[in-house]
Amino acid sequence: MIGQPTGYQQPGYPQQPPSYQPPMAAPAEPSMNVNVAQESSSPAPTPSPIPSSTDSDNDSDNCWGVKLLILIVVALTLLVGVSYGSDNYEIEDFTDDVFDSSNQECNEHGILSTSYRGSMAVTQTGLQCQEWNMQFPQSHGLTPEKETYANKGIGYHNYCRNPDDEPNGSWCYTMDPKVRWEYCACEPPNSGRPPGCNWYNHLYSQYAGKHSVTKSGKTCQNWSSKEPHGHGIDIEKPLYAKQGVGDHNYCRNPDDEPEGAWCFTTDPNTRMEYCECYEF
Repeated sequence: MIGQPTGYQQPGYPQQPPSYQPPMAAPAEPSMNVNVAQESSSPAPTPSPIPSSTDSDNDSDNCWGVKLLILIVVALTLLVGVSYGSDNYEIEDFTDDVFDSSNQECNEHGILSTSYRGSMAVTQTGLQCQEWNMQFPQSHGLTPEKETYANKGIGYHNYCRNPDDEPNGSWCYTMDPKVRWEYCACEPPNSGRPPGCNWYNHLYSQYAGKHSVTKSGKTCQNWSSKEPHGHGIDIEKPLYAKQGVGDHNYCRNPDDEPEGAWCFTTDPNTRMEYCECYEF
C-alpha cells in the first residue's frame, strides 16, 4: 500500500487540525437517588456485633432490686401496723379461768387493784358483773364509746375495772337489780365463808337487808338517832338516803367504808363496828 503523504485527510470526514485531542469525559454527578446510592459499588457495612450479656444482667439485677424493695415495703407496713395496734388499743387477757391468780393484782384492802386488766367478772360477794356496754339492770354513763373510760379498760365485756378511780380498787355494776355495784375481791367469792361475805368476812358494801348486829354482837344504833353517838349522817339528805340509811338500825355503808357495811352501836364505848356477814 502506497504511503499517505503528510497531512493527508481521509475524504468524506471533516478536517481536524493536526493538534486536535478528543475532549475528556466530565466526571459523573453524584446521584440523589437513594436506591442508586445503595447500588453503588462501595463495600457493604460490617454487621453490628451481637449485644453482649451485660444488658441482660442489668435487667436481671433491676428485677431483683424491685423485688427486694417490695419486700422491704411489706415488712415496714407490717411493723408499723403492729406498732400502731399496740400504741392505740389495749389487749385484754381473755382467759377461761376468771380466777387465774397470775392475772390478779391485790391491793391492801384485798380488792383487785385500780390498774387490774384481767378477766375477773364476779364481785366480792359472788354477784355476776354487768357488761359495761349494757344499761340493764343498772343504767350508767361509763360506756366503752367514751375514750376516757375505754383507756381505763372499759369495753364490750363485764370484767372488773375502775374507770372512775374508786379509792379501794376495781369494781363492777352487778346483775342484781338490788345491788348497783360492788368491789371485786382477789380470790373466788364466798370461798369457805358464809353467804353475803366479802373479803373481810363483813357484809358487803351495798348490803340492803335487815341485819342489825355487829360482828362482835353489839346492837346497831338507829340512823335517825344521835344517841349514844352523835354523827353527821342525815337520813334526810338524798346522798345518804340513796345509800339505804333511814329510820332504822340496819347495817349500811353510807360513806363507802372500805371493809363493807357497818353501823353505830348502842354501846357508848364502841362508836361503830362492821357487821357480820350472814343473816339469822
